[in-house]
This record gives sequence, structure tokens and C-alpha cells, in this order.
Amino acid sequence: MSAESRLKQSESLKLHHEIHGHPLLGHKCTRESILKRAATRRRRCLGNLTKHKSRNTYYWVVLTPVGQRYQHRVIMEQFLKRKLRRNEHVHHRDGDGLNNNINNLMVVPSAYHVRQHLLINTWSRKFKCCIECGTRKRKHLGQGLCSACWQREYQLKKHRL
Repeated sequence: MSAESRLKQSESLKLHHEIHGHPLLGHKCTRESILKRAATRRRRCLGNLTKHKSRNTYYWVVLTPVGQRYQHRVIMEQFLKRKLRRNEHVHHRDGDGLNNNINNLMVVPSAYHVRQHLLINTWSRKFKCCIECGTRKRKHLGQGLCSACWQREYQLKKHRL
């Protein structure tokens, strides 16, 4: 191959690489794609915190070498200097799942923890009294209605069908 043909081939190859990018370097990245990849790498760093909603409460989730874990469990394990057992729950005394101060956390057996959260001091969780008749004397059956109003509502729906 002559020097002239090699030079011509080299120039055409340079032109091809300028247009299509070098095959060994991959495609040319835009600034947006580079920033997106950097953000993803930062999210996957150990110790990063994210909010997680469980039922109606938010909790902090921390990324550990094992995977994602609730931060309040990690803090309690570090405080006790041992792993928590599966039947041990960490209770937030003030009810704020985002307050992971060690003075606000308490290790309790799972049965006790479930019992504490199931205790309802009002007529129902969402309603203070029946939305139809205003009584608290009859049992709450659902959707803010006492047993009598629930039955009346059910009978009306049954007759409409």
C-alpha cells in the first residue's frame, strides 16, 4: 500500500470517526446523560438516605453493604452493639418515623409493638363519631358509620340493585 493511499484512508477514517464516533470509545455522551449517570452513582453510594413510606408513616432508609435497611434499626443495632432479632421491633416513642434520635427509639417485642399500635383511644381511627347520626354508643363498622347506619346504608344499596 502506498503512502498516498494510506494517508487518504486515514483521513476518511478520521472523518468517519468524527461523524459516527470511535467504535472502541462507544457513542458520544450528551451532558444530560453524563449528569444522569453521576446522579445514579451518587444515589447508590453506601450511607445514602432516602425517605420510604410505609402505610401512613415515612421512615429513613439507609443503603448498607447488605442492601437497603431502615435507619432506626441500624442505629439501634449500633447502640446495642448486636444485631436485632427478627421478633424485635424498634418503636418511635413520639410517633415520628423520621426522628431517629436514640432517646426516641425503644426496642420492643413484635407482639407488644403490634398491640400498642392497634390500641384505638377514639371511636375509630379516622372518625370521632358516626358521620350519619353522631353517636359513639354503637360500634364502628366502616366508612365512618355506626352499626345501625351501616345496616341502613347496606339495605338502601341492596334495594337499588
